[in-house]
Amino acid sequence: MLPLAALGLIAGIVAIGEARGFPVTQGAPRPPRLRLYQAPPTPPGPSGPYLGQEPPGLVPVVFAPDIVSMTESQEGGITFSPDGNEIYFGRTGIWFTKQVDGVWTTPAPAPIPGGADGFEPSITPSGGRMYFASMRDGDSNGPQIWYAERSGDGWSAPRKLGPASPSGAKMAPSAASNGNLYFTSVQGNMGWFYMARWANGSFSAATRLPSTINRFARHDHAFITPDEATLVFAAVSSGGQYLFASFKDRSGYWTTPVSLGSNVNATINQIQPSISPDGKYLFFTRDTTGDIWWVDANVVYALRPSS
Repeated sequence: MLPLAALGLIAGIVAIGEARGFPVTQGAPRPPRLRLYQAPPTPPGPSGPYLGQEPPGLVPVVFAPDIVSMTESQEGGITFSPDGNEIYFGRTGIWFTKQVDGVWTTPAPAPIPGGADGFEPSITPSGGRMYFASMRDGDSNGPQIWYAERSGDGWSAPRKLGPASPSGAKMAPSAASNGNLYFTSVQGNMGWFYMARWANGSFSAATRLPSTINRFARHDHAFITPDEATLVFAAVSSGGQYLFASFKDRSGYWTTPVSLGSNVNATINQIQPSISPDGKYLFFTRDTTGDIWWVDANVVYALRPSS
């Protein structure tokens, strides 16, 4: 039998050997130690206002490339919650992203009960309702206007807008702060801008906007500012789809539409305009690329008549 001092020396040698990575055998061989694989952490999403994008100047740039505007898909029509923390846009249905603890989530189909089938979403200035166009019930007239109410962090089951709208397909809904709803009614090959007045919890019969605005070969998409003083819209003119603006004068009449200029109308297809809730940026879709673009909203406000 080995003396106690010798046993202690052997135990010390074994411990040192194992610590340095050398196998030390005592009796039966030990099984190898398994190391669990740990995948590298997923990089955090973008953070900051507008998905952390550098704000544009007076020349439009693509909005959020490789996040919202993807090369392998087509996007169009964009809207924001009043606080700017949620973004909804069209991409084979309605998609969304939101800020959680300061970080934007990966875009995914919007959490709308019954599915995100629809396009041209538009959140009201109060944030309590989202309008959109959809054929979710297979209406033979074509797409119609639907809406969902804010419910907690999501939305209620969508409802189809009532009979206040004219016949035919309807799209591009946009609401002012007072609830008045502007939209496009497609009748045959023509599109016309309409407005349905909101009063006492319901809409009146929709009326066509005056010929001051409905003066082009076709009218496609319109956005009304919350104060109902500026209308930005897309219309067919001179062989292309271009963006125009009209303003209410002191008497409440719409002024003659003015083109947003060559920087904005740089191709033959600019559609689906909207202005961010803070009034800083104009967003629109260039149908030639299938991307969403943004630009300083002064390209609109600078056109307002001084009188």
